[in-house]
Amino acid sequence: MGIFNTKASTFWGSRLEVYLIAKDTKTNITSWIFLDILSNTIIAHPAKGITDSNTSKALYTTNSKGEIFLDFLKHKTDIGLNLKGKITGGKMRPLEQDLWIMGNASVAFSKNYVRESEDPFAVIFDPAEVQQALDIPVKDILILSNTLVPDWAETTLVKAVCFPFAQHYIADSPGLRTFVENPEDMVVKYNALAEKTNMKTFSAKSVKIQLFLGIILSGAANIILLMLLLSR
Repeated sequence: MGIFNTKASTFWGSRLEVYLIAKDTKTNITSWIFLDILSNTIIAHPAKGITDSNTSKALYTTNSKGEIFLDFLKHKTDIGLNLKGKITGGKMRPLEQDLWIMGNASVAFSKNYVRESEDPFAVIFDPAEVQQALDIPVKDILILSNTLVPDWAETTLVKAVCFPFAQHYIADSPGLRTFVENPEDMVVKYNALAEKTNMKTFSAKSVKIQLFLGIILSGAANIILLMLLLSR
């Protein structure tokens, strides 16, 4: 699972993502498959489009003592994770690059999230973002409750890592896949994005225009209907 506070052009909040790690049978690339998403901000859902937040609790923070506090609970369910711990005993170590680079380059969804024909999407970034992280001793993390995918995984921790720095990613839009062949190709794709000068962030202006036009057209249709009724 991955837990993080995030800011993007379309959402800002806390997310807990549960994955199954597998090999893509077509490309043989390590892939991250979403099993569940808990978030207190909007969610890009492949089958449903943009959906509202789905949590009644979504806390993920630290304090000046290096302690972690985490409490996620899906709305109207008992599905969630509650833990506390500390990161002060962690030591920086290299990460398995195939998992972290290629896994992020081939992200898919379980069938309950997506249509059968949906392609995986890629997250593009500088590989240095995942070169190393804090290896946290599992004894320093206390799970208070864990009801996430109980039929798929053990309820106790096996490994915990923490990125003690901000990370920066650009993700594919739904239905538009960037194929990344290997870590070297990731660098090529990243540099191509970094060199772009005409990239624009998401703007609500187009949505406002559509809403405004909808109001105008609806009002005009009502006026025409009223005139037709009066003319009879």
